[in-house]
Amino acid sequence: MTIPILEEMKRLRESGNPEDIEKYFELASQIFSPDDFVTSDEDDEEEKADYDEANAENHDEADEGDNEMTDREVLETFLNFELGSPDEVFDKFLTLENAKLYEHVGDRDCVYVPGTRSDRVLLVAHADTVFAGYRGPHKVILDGDIYRSGDENYGIGADDRAGCAILWLLRDSGHSLLITNDEEIGSLGAHDIRDFHKELFREINEHQYIIEFDRRNGRDYKCYNIPVTDEFKRFIEENTGYEDAGTKSSTDIRVLCGKICGVNLSVGYYYEHHIEEYLVFSEWENTLNLARKLLAGEQRKFPLKAK
Repeated sequence: MTIPILEEMKRLRESGNPEDIEKYFELASQIFSPDDFVTSDEDDEEEKADYDEANAENHDEADEGDNEMTDREVLETFLNFELGSPDEVFDKFLTLENAKLYEHVGDRDCVYVPGTRSDRVLLVAHADTVFAGYRGPHKVILDGDIYRSGDENYGIGADDRAGCAILWLLRDSGHSLLITNDEEIGSLGAHDIRDFHKELFREINEHQYIIEFDRRNGRDYKCYNIPVTDEFKRFIEENTGYEDAGTKSSTDIRVLCGKICGVNLSVGYYYEHHIEEYLVFSEWENTLNLARKLLAGEQRKFPLKAK
C-alpha cells in the first residue's frame, strides 16, 4: 500500500461529497481484505493561544463536572461528538494536565498524556472515524441496551469513539493515554509517531505493555501478527476471560509495538464502517470495568519475543 493511495483515500473521505465517500469505500475495499476493512483546519496561532489559555483557566472546573458524569453519560458525550473530525475528541483530552498534541505537516497525529505511575501501561484509542465526510450533528438512538444511528446515511462512529470514552474514564488511573488519528486509513497517525516523533515512540515502548480499545464484538482480543509472548496472551485471557480472535486485520498497535507487547480489546461495537453500526452498552461497560480492575494492580513488563 502506497502513501499516495492513502492520501487520496483521505481526500475522498474528508470531502463531504457523497460521490467521493462512495469512491472512498470502493477504493478501501480494493486495498483491504474484508476483515481489514471492518477493522480501520488548524486554527491560527492566536486562536490556539486563546484556546489554551481558556482551557488552563477552566481545567479544574471542567474536570470536576466530568467526575460527576456516569459512565453512560461519558460514552454518550463521545458518541455525539462530530463524526467528520477528530478535533472535539482531541480538544477534550488536551484539557488534561500535561497533555501534548503532536503534529506533522499540518495534520494532528495524536494527543499523548503521560501517566504518573512507575509501572505505567499505555492505553490507546483513535479519534477518527470512517465518516470523515460528515459535518454537523448526528442522531444517536438508545434502544434498550443498544446504541444505533438515527441517520440513514451514517453510523455512530463507535469505532473508535467507544474506545476514546474508555480512555477518558481511565484518565485518573495513573497510566498513559494515547489518542491517535487516521487509524482508518492505514494508521497514518501511528506511522507518523514511529517515523517523525521518535522521542514519543521511544517513550511509548518504555511502558509495561499496551492496551488498545478498538476491537469489535464483546468478548475477544487480538494481538495480530505482533510477536507477543504466550505468557502475555495468558495474562490477558486470565484477566479478561476474552478469547484470541486471530491475527488478521490491523490497528495502531501493529505500528506502535516496537519493543513491548500489545493487545486490542473488544469494546462492544458491531458492523462498524456501515450505517447499521451499533454498540452494546453492557459489553462496552464490561470491558471498561475489566480494564479498571486490571490496571489498578501492580503491572509487570511484557517485552516482545526475542528474535
